[in-house]
This record gives sequence, structure tokens and C-alpha cells, in this order.
Amino acid sequence: MEEQKEDTDTNKLVGMLLLGFAIVDFGGSWVGFDLWGSIGIQLPEVLWNFSAFIEAGIAGVLLGWFDGDEDDQDDNEEE
Repeated sequence: MEEQKEDTDTNKLVGMLLLGFAIVDFGGSWVGFDLWGSIGIQLPEVLWNFSAFIEAGIAGVLLGWFDGDEDDQDDNEEE
């Protein structure tokens, strides 16, 4: 049980960092700043246009945004 909690904490930390990266990437795309290019990674145009959304989606999965209803999660925690 302790190991599962550590995994959850790690997922949340990585998810929050990735979400922050996605926000900077999205904001940068509005002002013409290429975040990926500034760290030395040249993305194809198709990926560059959607990279912030992809990053935010992965962050959402890590943060558990798509796990289902909260009521279901609360019921599982009580058991």
C-alpha cells in the first residue's frame, strides 16, 4: 500500500511539471516563442502545432483526470 502511494505521488509530481511545461508551450506559441526549439529539439510542423495539447493530455492522465467519476473513486477508497 505504501508503494502505491509513492507511485501516485510521483505521477502527480511529474504530471504537474508536465502541465506547467504545456502551459508555457501553449503561451509561447501565442507570442511566437518556440519552446521545443529553444531546448534544441526541432519538431515537425504537425507535432509543433499540437504539442501543448499532447503534453496537457499526458499530464491529465498522470494526474488522474480521466479515471472516471469521483464517486467511484471514493467508494473504492472506503473499501
